Amino acid sequence: QDELSFQTKYTPISFSDDEVMSNADEFFREQNDFFYSGFQDFASEAEDHLKFINTNSDTEGETLTLKSTGEAFAFVPNYSNITKFTILIHECEHIIDFFKNPNFLDNNIIKETAAIFMELIASDFIAKKYSLYDENFKRRNFLHTITKSQATLLKDKVMLLDLVNKYRHLSESELFDILQKKDFTKEDVEFYLEATISQDSNYQIPYLIAVELYVIYHKNKRLALNILEDIILNGNNYNIFEILFKYGIVLKPISISVLPIF
Repeated sequence: QDELSFQTKYTPISFSDDEVMSNADEFFREQNDFFYSGFQDFASEAEDHLKFINTNSDTEGETLTLKSTGEAFAFVPNYSNITKFTILIHECEHIIDFFKNPNFLDNNIIKETAAIFMELIASDFIAKKYSLYDENFKRRNFLHTITKSQATLLKDKVMLLDLVNKYRHLSESELFDILQKKDFTKEDVEFYLEATISQDSNYQIPYLIAVELYVIYHKNKRLALNILEDIILNGNNYNIFEILFKYGIVLKPISISVLPIF
């Protein structure tokens, strides 16, 4: 974890709420009608369904969807940098996913796919529009690093659970003695149990898919968006690799070089 520690300092830039929504409209309009129509549906009710919240709030953006009413609500930190825009795009994409396929967000393993992809290309869009060279790279690097950090935590957590299963016949005190010898303290155990394996697995596969689509997007925009549309409408936790394989995409955990856009 020490090797993965990082701090990202973005160039200050202030967007009013109206300005950032106008930029979001322009961004989704540049994609295709599938995504733009979904954004327009949300924008029409955003006045009381979207809130830009204090940056001290304990969240980096959240979306709440209600199948019973078909409504969606977004909460976006009011940062004075490009992340006010990129997080807005991320959360808006979750809402678009929900509008187009209310069941898509039930698939925890892949539900972040479209939102991460849109944030990657949104970083490029906003940096280019305001001539903020390197800000897009900073954001994409942040997303890469945080996902890698979460993957490391997940690996350690699985190792911990394997040990607990292996020594489940021991008493609690005996078990903790074994875990201590394996470098897992009681504080570690408490930390790892704060979230489920499912929650910890939300971003790894979606990020790998998003990067594949990002590369395709810069070669063939229409194809990348068509693949993403297929994933949103038809993808689930069980068939995602079949859908990707249909387009010649095979996920591999390799080091990723970030493409320049300027």
